[in-house]
Amino acid sequence: MITRVKLQNWKSHLDSDMSFSPGVNALIGIMGSGKSSVMQAISFGLYGTFSGLSSRRVAISDLIMKKPHEKDVASVEIEFSANGKTYSVSRMISLKKGTASAEIREDGKLLEVNPAAVTAQVERILQMDYDLFSRAVYSEQNGLDYFLNIPKGKRTQQIDDMLKLDRFERAREAAVSIRNRVTIMREERLKTIVEMRSKNIPERIELLEKEIRIKEDEKTLLQKEVKSAKERLSSSHSELEKETLGLRKLRDSVSELNGRIIFLNNQNRDMRSRKEAAAKQEEALSTLVKDLGEHPEKRMEELRKGIDGMKRDLHTKEALISELRKGLAELDESGERCPVCDSALPPERKAEIKKHRDSHMAGLKNEIMDLEIMLTKKEEERIELDERLDRMKELKAALKHTEDFESKTTANEKETVELRAKVAVVVGDISLAEGREAGKRKEYQELYARQRELETRSSGIDEVIEEKMSVLEDLADQQRMLARYSEETESYRSIADSIESFIGVLKITQDQLRDEFLKTVNSIMEQVWAELYPYGDFTGVRLHIDDDYVLQLRGSRDWVSVDIVSGGERSLACLALRVAFSLAFTPNLRWLILDEPTHNLDSSAIDHFGNVLKDRLGNLIDQVFLITHEERLSDYITGSLYRFERNKELDGVTNAVAV
Repeated sequence: MITRVKLQNWKSHLDSDMSFSPGVNALIGIMGSGKSSVMQAISFGLYGTFSGLSSRRVAISDLIMKKPHEKDVASVEIEFSANGKTYSVSRMISLKKGTASAEIREDGKLLEVNPAAVTAQVERILQMDYDLFSRAVYSEQNGLDYFLNIPKGKRTQQIDDMLKLDRFERAREAAVSIRNRVTIMREERLKTIVEMRSKNIPERIELLEKEIRIKEDEKTLLQKEVKSAKERLSSSHSELEKETLGLRKLRDSVSELNGRIIFLNNQNRDMRSRKEAAAKQEEALSTLVKDLGEHPEKRMEELRKGIDGMKRDLHTKEALISELRKGLAELDESGERCPVCDSALPPERKAEIKKHRDSHMAGLKNEIMDLEIMLTKKEEERIELDERLDRMKELKAALKHTEDFESKTTANEKETVELRAKVAVVVGDISLAEGREAGKRKEYQELYARQRELETRSSGIDEVIEEKMSVLEDLADQQRMLARYSEETESYRSIADSIESFIGVLKITQDQLRDEFLKTVNSIMEQVWAELYPYGDFTGVRLHIDDDYVLQLRGSRDWVSVDIVSGGERSLACLALRVAFSLAFTPNLRWLILDEPTHNLDSSAIDHFGNVLKDRLGNLIDQVFLITHEERLSDYITGSLYRFERNKELDGVTNAVAV
């Protein structure tokens, strides 16, 4: 049930907020007052479109208020209940963006925000898409008899679409297409089977298997030879490594002996050089000792004591100068009072004291300069003496290591002669070892070449076997394929037969669904017609199918088409069909929207229609929306009633007044 509709800037509705209830809800007003735009808003709110918009007779921009003041955006909000839950749908449109936003909520919880997703949620909840809504629920203005306006020969297709029988037709067409493809595939498989059988695959497989066995036997013999060759090669390699290792040790021994000889020669040359250097160092030490005189360390001690005394004297004088400067500063700041005893201090006495202290400071500075000069000279003397003492120590330490040069040199020369004799013996052993190593290396190379030859022949046999195995596998695949194709041809035949049966079942199901639909609609129309039609000349209404669907009324003699009856009788018959469609296609929803359903009815029929709305239609439909300009129908409304007012001459906005 739709419980609330709120429109803002929607066509002539500036801000309309309407609540609806079960039963017959009515919007009454003159033409152009904004009644039909409410029903269009309901369709747009639920599905994002209505017939004028989907057929492009109306643009999105036409839905936004233009008068009396042009707006940029418009919005629609719909609240409805279904399946025990409350839903709210809102959509907003913009002059710049079209449908700018949409959302749907379930019991206040947001479900979707995308316009297409919101529409999908509405279709899921109501179990009805827009096409079914527009044909079974929403009868637009002057659209009650839309079914009769469908060209003959196309009504079956329209109802099949409503019944979703078009899916069966598509399924049947797809099944026919699949059956034809399966038949073609079976014929192609049969051709392939004939072609493959002509290749004598079993005989070729047998011949290849025999050739492979022969090659595998040949490979087995070669592998034994390869194994034997590897064993001989391994033994030869061990012997070669042994000879090579022995030769390497002999060469390493010669290198070590020659290295020792070189070391001894270098050591002797070094000792001779050091002996010559020691003689020069003794001469330098003698000269240095003579220059330093006796007790140079005592001289160094006296120099250091003298330097330390001069530094203390220098610091004392610098402290006196600092005290004198401080006293002069205090004297300058004291004014005419003595800074020491606070007695009166005449300017003459003050000037005399300052002069005396300045003179004392000048004398101290001269003494400091003299001390600094003497201190510098003493420091230079100490540094020079310290350097000469260090040089003397170095020379004495160096001369300690120059003893026994002659005995060491003699021992080195004797060892060198012995080492040269050993080198000559080892060189002879190397010559013999090189001959043995060369023989083993040649033997190893010949065995290695033999092994490589055998391995190459074995590898060649492997390639031949692999190639034949590949051909054999390909033939085996073809043989399996031949067996599979034989099975598939039988399977395709069975599938084609099953599809043929399925096509027949689809046709029978379509016919049965049409029959059931026709029975349901006609049963509902019989009940509705007895309530709708106030006269006795037509006692029933039905939807009949021959070559196409025809709406008929039962007269005194026989059934007649509504195309030959009056406009009022035709409208009531179409209303009965609309109610039947609503109940047949949306049995759980039970909604009906009627826009100006009485435009072809006379006064008596309108009153009778009002009584049906009030007393009987509620037994069939839970909620009816009635759009009308007939004021007299307001007496028959059982739900919400709104009277629409609008000053069209001044392009005023719609005012929906609840009655």
